[in-house]
Amino acid sequence: MSNRRFWIRLLSCALLSLTSLQGIEAAALPQGCGGWNPLPNWFPKQLQPREPFVQGNKQPEPASANTGAPVAQSPEAARPMAPRGETGASQQTSPAALTHAAWSDALDWETWWDLHSEPYLARRFPVGAAAVSPEGSAAWRGFEGVESNSAPGNRPPASLKEAWLEQFRRGVESQTSLIQLGALAGLAHSRAGTEWDVLRPILEAGGRSGETALYTLAMGQDPMALDYLLKTLENRGEHQPDQARQQSAAALALGLLGQASEKKAVQEWIARQLWNRLEVGGSARIQSACLLALGGLQPLRPEHWAQQILQWTQNRHHPAQVRGHGPMAIARLARQCQQEASRGRFTQAMLQWLQERESPRDLRLGAVQALALISDLPEGQRQVVLAQLQGASWNAADQAERALALISLGRLAASWGPTSPYVQRDVLPFLSRAVEKASAPLRPWAALSLGILGRGDDPRQVVGLPTSVARKLLHAFENSRSDSESRALALALGLAGFREAEDALWQAWEEVPSPRTRVFLSVSLGLLQTQKNHSRLLQALQTGKQQEQIYSLALALAHLGEIEGQNLLWQRAQDPKESLTVRLSCLFTLGELGNPKVFRPMLKLGEEQKLGILLESARLVSLGRLWDPGPWSVDHLAGSDWNYLAPLTTLWDPSGNSGLLDLL
Repeated sequence: MSNRRFWIRLLSCALLSLTSLQGIEAAALPQGCGGWNPLPNWFPKQLQPREPFVQGNKQPEPASANTGAPVAQSPEAARPMAPRGETGASQQTSPAALTHAAWSDALDWETWWDLHSEPYLARRFPVGAAAVSPEGSAAWRGFEGVESNSAPGNRPPASLKEAWLEQFRRGVESQTSLIQLGALAGLAHSRAGTEWDVLRPILEAGGRSGETALYTLAMGQDPMALDYLLKTLENRGEHQPDQARQQSAAALALGLLGQASEKKAVQEWIARQLWNRLEVGGSARIQSACLLALGGLQPLRPEHWAQQILQWTQNRHHPAQVRGHGPMAIARLARQCQQEASRGRFTQAMLQWLQERESPRDLRLGAVQALALISDLPEGQRQVVLAQLQGASWNAADQAERALALISLGRLAASWGPTSPYVQRDVLPFLSRAVEKASAPLRPWAALSLGILGRGDDPRQVVGLPTSVARKLLHAFENSRSDSESRALALALGLAGFREAEDALWQAWEEVPSPRTRVFLSVSLGLLQTQKNHSRLLQALQTGKQQEQIYSLALALAHLGEIEGQNLLWQRAQDPKESLTVRLSCLFTLGELGNPKVFRPMLKLGEEQKLGILLESARLVSLGRLWDPGPWSVDHLAGSDWNYLAPLTTLWDPSGNSGLLDLL
């Protein structure tokens, strides 16, 4: 497999840091049926020893650093495995076809979790012992006196900025496209921007680098960004495929620029420009991008824009696949409304779309998810919403609608809290029964929904489930009927922080399950935050060879609030004797965890070692992430839906097509 094909997945990390911005609902754009959750979207899929979820179960061979030679895989990794879950989906679905109406078997709970896991795992927020005391947090961040990763002193010393920028200038100007894309991705992560003269030729050249540069421009808050993005958006060459991609990317970048500005007046102006472009019409791709970006803003007049989108979505002459994005944009704007009556009015529109049989499938799937986002409702309407979600999860003819209704039920209940009379009387008993009595494909969804309910809105203060309900989950885990169900139940127990499950989780770990199951077990053990897990998890990290295992173990240790695991990651990342898979996994994971302690040595790594193209690209991406680990505070996690561009961070699909915009 060529380096270009490898980079197709490697650079899906290009925009992952943009998930720190509130806005686009991830589930509106499923990322394909092959996600191996709960790991992040940026892991290069070709390096993953995972169950192939593609036609014919053909496993692609990973490429080595510069030669393209295959990397050796373990017998277990190379062995074809059955498709996950029990949905019967065994063939890859083109991202271009993954609109709402194409979900059904392509939508499984692990794919959904991959797109929504950020607020529940809080990957870059010190949630363990480090979050409890300033001393622990200072050790975690690697800087003295830093109390959280949203503090102003979070960035590395300013004295290093020039050396840091110089490496990125060289990367952007590189003649090697992979390194150039890595540098652009790193700059987008850093939010530091770069000189206009450096970006301009790449922007004008278009293509994949040009699309990435649009986001780099927006996130860097360059003075030229607003004018350039607007001109790109208004370009009328949309009949040309490349121009349509550029326009769609410009619309999304405008949304990001508004979010990053944090000025409501600026976001109001951007909302007007996006709305004007939406009304002009054009391809569904461009219209979807405008809707998604508009819904992600926090303008001065949220009620006005929610009403505009509502009227647009109700127009049956507009494409159904675009209208399917309307409910999420409406809900995100509606919950900014000050008046309870306004929020109730928009919620009623969602309910009506679900109740009308003639509603397009896209619209129904969008509405059933949107109902989870508006929690502050009149008392009577809360009961109506609960009844609608319960009815849809049990009676809807469409399995995807039933699954999403189950998840929405848990998400909505999490915002009310387990002591709410609605949750105590209606939600907990209903979801508990669903874990036991629902059909095989839906049981994992019910379990995950309970885990989300137990996790709550604040990762620093896990709410937990009533002991009787949690023990039912544990009993179901010990008697699970499929690997998919076992993974969902393990994750639910970890999310709910049910420490009585620790021995059962370790026993399952020792039985040497599949690599993917071990991922969920290790993350769940970390979420339990018991120190006796520390040494065993650390030992497993020291010997782990598979990418998903390295990441999940590091994440589990991070939840324990310790930095020893990250020190081990750095040792393995710089060791030339380690495999390419291990080194890439460690570099990316260090950037994902956002510990500035490794910033200086990673800056020097490019000078001390002759890195291959892939490792240098990975180093630049992680170096950009480490420059600006914030602002990922708990405030951004409120509402459990801030995974802003999760499905858009995969720039390409495995076949080499433009997944970022084909998903629209």
